[in-house]
Amino acid sequence: MQKTIIARVLPAALLALASGTVSAAGFQLLEQNASGIGNAYAGSAAVAENASTIFYNPAGMTQLQAREASAGLSLVRPSFKFSDQGSQTGTLTGNAQDAGDWAALPNAYLSWALNKDVYVGVGMGAPFGLVTEYNSDWVGAAHSIMFDIKTININPSIAWRVNERFSVGFGLNWQKMEAEYERRAGAVALAPFPGFDLKK
Repeated sequence: MQKTIIARVLPAALLALASGTVSAAGFQLLEQNASGIGNAYAGSAAVAENASTIFYNPAGMTQLQAREASAGLSLVRPSFKFSDQGSQTGTLTGNAQDAGDWAALPNAYLSWALNKDVYVGVGMGAPFGLVTEYNSDWVGAAHSIMFDIKTININPSIAWRVNERFSVGFGLNWQKMEAEYERRAGAVALAPFPGFDLKK
C-alpha cells in the first residue's frame, strides 16, 4: 500500500518542482553565442568550441587555448498578431498591429589559463527577455499595451583539469532584470453627493 502511494505522489511532486522552470522558458533567449545558431545549440554543454562554453559548461574551458575570447550579436524579430472576432468592449475596438519588434541580444566571453590546469573566465549575455507593444486602442488594451523585460547576466567561472579525461567547473550567475508594463485603465466620473461642493 505504501509503495503505491509513493509511486503516485512522487511523479506529481517532481512535476510541481519543474513548473517554475517551464514558466521561465517563456522568456528564455537561447542566443547566447554566435557559433551555436548553426546547429540549434545541440550539444552546447558538451562541446567546448570557444569561450562561450563559460555559459553552458565552464569545465569546458580546460579544452581551450590559454587565452580565448568570443563575442556575438543576435538580431531577433518576433511577431505577435491579434485578430478580433467581434468582441464588444466599449471604446476599445478592433484588431492590433504586429506587437513584435527588433531586438539586439549581445554576448561576450573571455577565458584565460592561470596555469596548464586552472582556467578562469567571465561571460556576459541576456538569457531572458521579451518585448510586445500594441496600439493603445486595441480591444485588449485593458490587459496590456506594452510589456518589456530586459536582463543582463554576468557569469564569472573557474575550471580545473583533474586529469586528461576529467575536468570540473564552477560558475556564478549575477542577473539584473528590468521590467516595464503598460495597460489602459478606464476612469469613471463619480457623481457628487448631495450637499457636497466639488469646488471647495
